[in-house]
Amino acid sequence: MLTQLNFCFSQNSDPSDPKGTTFAPTGSYRAIKKSKNFIAYDPKGTTYVHTGSYRAKKNNADTATSLISVQSFFITNEITNKEYREFTDYANSHLNDSIMRVELGEKTPTRNFKIISHTYKEIIKSLIDSTAMAKEYSDNSEMHNKYKNYFTDKKFDNYPVVGVSYNAARYYCIWKTTQEEENKILKKKGQSVFFNFRVPLIEESDYVSSISANSEASGAKAEVQEVQEVKSGKPNQRGLYNLSGNVSEWTSSPRQSG
Repeated sequence: MLTQLNFCFSQNSDPSDPKGTTFAPTGSYRAIKKSKNFIAYDPKGTTYVHTGSYRAKKNNADTATSLISVQSFFITNEITNKEYREFTDYANSHLNDSIMRVELGEKTPTRNFKIISHTYKEIIKSLIDSTAMAKEYSDNSEMHNKYKNYFTDKKFDNYPVVGVSYNAARYYCIWKTTQEEENKILKKKGQSVFFNFRVPLIEESDYVSSISANSEASGAKAEVQEVQEVKSGKPNQRGLYNLSGNVSEWTSSPRQSG
């Protein structure tokens, strides 16, 4: 199954607000809530989703639904080939640089997590399977040849990236966090990172798909066999496209099945 990426932003909550940040963004990098020790921004290229809830079955065998609450978050549309190439191009030009990820639950003698560090040279070949799209079709077929250079051909720049493993998606998040302009400013000042990219929770993905869902906004592309541009069709009321269609999406927790 083809899997593409879209991401959420986590950000530090206002310490004076026990419920976290609850505000509506007004524009990229425009301050929208300020206090003495806190400032919040609308991260570039993201959409703010308010705290809310939706109803869902626990698994496919259930007939009853339960109410699932979701905290507010920012989310992007599908990540495009062009956006992901920025990451692989960076990795190729910084092969000796290191990138680290944290594995929770992997205990060490002193803590309940493990820090795994690799150079880009060590992981570069695992960042993408650039033949993933073409392999969905028979060798030498018209569609196979069409998508042979799907990841690198600029005519597919605005199409969703596919062929990315879960760990590669996490590495993209880590890299993207370091590239965030606000984080660069804070780093120069010796302060903590403000924004963190991450793979969405399954609850966040399902919740945003349920918001004002209609056949044109989030489901119309589900039966289209050919992959579509990221911003194809009509968006939902949050300005998000292809929430249920186009290609499958990574989440940081699996869906249960009956």
